[in-house]
Amino acid sequence: MLQNKKTIATNDKNYRNLTLTVIATLLLAAPFLFAGEDDEGMTSRQGEIMKHAIESENFSNIQYLLSEGVGINTPYHGDGTMLMLAVRYNNLDLVKKLVALKADVNQSSSGDGNPLIIAAQNGNLAIAGFLLSKGANVNAVVKGDETPLINASKRGDLEMVKLLVNNGADVNLRVKVPGELRSPLNQARNSSVRNYLESLGTTK
Repeated sequence: MLQNKKTIATNDKNYRNLTLTVIATLLLAAPFLFAGEDDEGMTSRQGEIMKHAIESENFSNIQYLLSEGVGINTPYHGDGTMLMLAVRYNNLDLVKKLVALKADVNQSSSGDGNPLIIAAQNGNLAIAGFLLSKGANVNAVVKGDETPLINASKRGDLEMVKLLVNNGADVNLRVKVPGELRSPLNQARNSSVRNYLESLGTTK
């Protein structure tokens, strides 16, 4: 019985991956798929291919998109760039491949954040560390998403807060949003983060 359950689980996973691959392949076959990008980024079809390719870890479809002229740093509204989506899926290997292909670690998209902000939101120290090693701006401000440090503080993630601070994050950097000024300290979710920030001399 246990063996049967394992077989069923494996088959389900294989079926899911096959389905995602088939969907992406069918989309790629559409003759009018690559009608060009508008001022806001990818077309909806290109964006769906990107999402399926990254979710199923189908790197060949990502390469196909690039070969057809889709810019590696072109955002898709609601998801951001290829790199941002790979970070959102916590896929370090794919993040590394995209950066090797010149994906911009500092590319942002209003409302979607940027790669380092997403890593902070996810609490993914490995990806955050890699992005920082590749030149990610630790103090970048993105409309609607504040900064990496504010997001880590808001999450109550002390280890992420320390990683960002050790890489130059400004503990006193405040961001104006409608009705208030947000800072790492006033957004701190718990006392451990608050106490750590206060120990560094921040008071606002």
